[in-house]
Amino acid sequence: MAYFLAAFGLLFHVLGWGVGAAWLVTPRRHWHFWPLFVPALGLTLQSIVVWVFAAHTEVAGTDVYARWSEVVPLLLLVAGWMRVRRRGLAVGRPVWRTRGVWVLVALVQAVLVAPFTWAATALTSLSLGSCDAADYAAGARVFMEFSHGDRGGFMGLTEVVGLHSVDNFFDFWLRLNHFTPSALMALNASVFGWQAFQVVSVFTTVLLAVSVPAVVWMARGVVGHGERGSVWIAALYGFNPITWYAVYHGATAQLIAAVAIALVTWAGVVLWRAGPTRRNGVALSGLLFAGYALILGAYNFILLVCLVPAVAFAGGLTLRTGEWRRLGRWAWLMLTPLVVAGAVFFTRVAGLWERLLLFREADIGWHIRGLAPSGWLGVRAGPGLHPIGPEWQWAGSVVVVFALIAFLVAGFSQRGQRSRTWAAVALTAPILVGYGYLWWRGKHLGTNASYDAYKLFAVFYVGMLPAFCGWLMFTRSRVRWVRWSTGLLALAVSVGVGVGAVAFLREAADPPLKVDRRLAAVQQLEGHPEVTSINLEVPDFWERLWANQFLLRRAQYFHTYTYEGRRNTPMRGEWELNGHILRVVPPKRADGWVLNERYAVIRRASPSYLQAELGTGWHGRETRVHSGLCWQWTSGNATIAVGNPHAESRQIELRMLTRSLVPREVEIWANGQRVQTVNVGVKLAWVKVKPFAVPPGATTIELRLPQPAVSPGDDDPRLLGILAEQIELRVQPDAAGS
Repeated sequence: MAYFLAAFGLLFHVLGWGVGAAWLVTPRRHWHFWPLFVPALGLTLQSIVVWVFAAHTEVAGTDVYARWSEVVPLLLLVAGWMRVRRRGLAVGRPVWRTRGVWVLVALVQAVLVAPFTWAATALTSLSLGSCDAADYAAGARVFMEFSHGDRGGFMGLTEVVGLHSVDNFFDFWLRLNHFTPSALMALNASVFGWQAFQVVSVFTTVLLAVSVPAVVWMARGVVGHGERGSVWIAALYGFNPITWYAVYHGATAQLIAAVAIALVTWAGVVLWRAGPTRRNGVALSGLLFAGYALILGAYNFILLVCLVPAVAFAGGLTLRTGEWRRLGRWAWLMLTPLVVAGAVFFTRVAGLWERLLLFREADIGWHIRGLAPSGWLGVRAGPGLHPIGPEWQWAGSVVVVFALIAFLVAGFSQRGQRSRTWAAVALTAPILVGYGYLWWRGKHLGTNASYDAYKLFAVFYVGMLPAFCGWLMFTRSRVRWVRWSTGLLALAVSVGVGVGAVAFLREAADPPLKVDRRLAAVQQLEGHPEVTSINLEVPDFWERLWANQFLLRRAQYFHTYTYEGRRNTPMRGEWELNGHILRVVPPKRADGWVLNERYAVIRRASPSYLQAELGTGWHGRETRVHSGLCWQWTSGNATIAVGNPHAESRQIELRMLTRSLVPREVEIWANGQRVQTVNVGVKLAWVKVKPFAVPPGATTIELRLPQPAVSPGDDDPRLLGILAEQIELRVQPDAAGS
């Protein structure tokens, strides 16, 4: 229930911010669309409010001003109502006419958030594989709690966060990273009283839900679909594996950019059709500004190609008619709002070149399967975007290609349909060329360019999907078998998309990545003033990135490059956060303590400090998502490497939370000497080894198994010795100078 309340609370909050703006900037000619512009304008207004405070004041975050900022949409509501009254515009009728769209928005929202209620009881962040959620949460916390001039803790640690011209973590978010997603999360989290990690996943579902109206206005206003067809296409978009891939991987900026590009494209097509006069340009300038503002804030690098469909539409018609002066006026009216938005978000424009350089410096992302024509409509098997089957994929692709060719032939042969048919071509052809090139490049060079290909496809999908469904025009055919064939194709597409959506729901209900109570407990360290700087010895990428977010008020150091703005450097921290199953526990709490089953902290200058890591004979780390527990199996005999940096020996007690598939003995050896033999049973239990000495320098602790490792069966090819869920090296008081 918490997720449903949070999701719909966020949804209505975004809509509430956009109503007054929609009344103010929706052109009179398109007034019947005003409710559909509300979500995009709500997002824009919230983003601008945070930008003004974050970039131009020293106010310490949205926790200070978020609730006071609620006066902004109220003032716009009053101003918008004055415009409505002055011009005699009807408010209720457009809302009633679009009621089906809002029912669909609510349905998409409810279905998207449903698996979270199965995966977690309290609000938290989850992911099917990407770690973007942790990055966005870090940005959200920056804008929630810090001011532009804050340089304490991690915020001003230039050695770690420095990137090109940026020397602090706050400017990293203003200039280079995805500002708008984190800004929106910060504002909404502060209003509702949540922490950053509680808002990321649920807010991402809201962003897809509020993009549904954009599909409707693109389908009706650009491609020319009817009312029912537009709602069906919007439903196809709202329940589509292509868009759900972004939601359940936390690709928030991508979803915002998709709405923004739709807004700019729609305005560009409408401006050309109505005539690029000054009056029409001014009427559309507010919506164009909103689109550009969202693009600059969320995905500034996509600015370079965001106008491609609109330019293809206007440019193609100009080549046919030769109206070059008209094209010039159109370009002037389209770009003027961009100049204004660029002036407002000047820092984002200035950071655009550096953002592009970062793409050249790192092979970002992972491999994503390519989309055949049937995949263009979203017919996928599930979370990996795999085809349902090779036979079905190619058969479906042949049918889809035939339907699209029929649509193009019929559309261009009818005088009244040519503009709309050309719009469909302009919306899709340039993007498909770019998509194909990037996917080929990734396969040819062995890079992750297929990830970029997916991103390109997805941000333009709001307009591409209505174009791919152009064959719906045959539902109005006078020939019965044509109407029936079109209906069967629509039904088949709906079923194919539904199959993928159901698979996504199953996966999202048991996600591989989740912020559980153990990981969230890391933030307790900020309440300890003695913990001033920390080395993040956390092996898991997801957990390490979240630990960074939870500890922004402390200087942090990383062994490995963790993400943009989190470079690997010498480990200079005074304390060490350990996220391994193996940990050193000092006798005094002043020198360190165990946070929970997964994390412990120790002071590096402590006389109890030892270096410890798993050696040979260990399988990889495994995690049970719902319980949050981690463990590692041995493959037989295994070792633990211990380093004693002190001049004197230390006495340690070895404790293991362990079990085996069969009862067995385990011999404990240290530096070639047998210490003790312990019994390990099939049930998880603590095993203690009597204290033994660890001399200065390196020590190897061996776990020797007289009985051979066994196979677990069930197609698992490994041989397993013992499972270790926790291993503690407890330094004894007398030997630690205590």
